[in-house]
Amino acid sequence: MDMKEFQQFLSQLEDILWYPRVFIQSRNGMSWDDIPGRKYFSTAWMDFFFGINDGAFQGMVDNLINGSTIEQNVKEIAERLLPIIELLE
Repeated sequence: MDMKEFQQFLSQLEDILWYPRVFIQSRNGMSWDDIPGRKYFSTAWMDFFFGINDGAFQGMVDNLINGSTIEQNVKEIAERLLPIIELLE
């Protein structure tokens, strides 16, 4: 994997991690007022639920999991997801 591919992988991972992070920041979906939207004309609440309902989040996760056969990618995913999973549990 070259540097460009690794940077693309990290960008995809950050896009995916945005969903659990803002869910936690919103106090489990209860308060969205202090979280900025991802796009200029939307709110975090709109971006979150639109991404969940239209399958964008699921598609990103499927792409990341099915495309991550390199051991370094698996380690990077685990390192970034484990703290979030612990918070949600």
